[in-house]
Amino acid sequence: MPDDLKVSYWIIESITKKVFGPMDEREFNIKKKELKISDDVKLKDVQSYRS
Repeated sequence: MPDDLKVSYWIIESITKKVFGPMDEREFNIKKKELKISDDVKLKDVQSYRS
């Protein structure tokens, strides 16, 4: 049964199609720093990618 309270974060490189995840918030923030992703990047809900 899905847990609506659990949030997983993913990073998807749009050019290379490389995927990082699932991650919790702590892991996500570490990976963002490692990949030098700006804090200005906006997060999108995965549901917004469904057609």
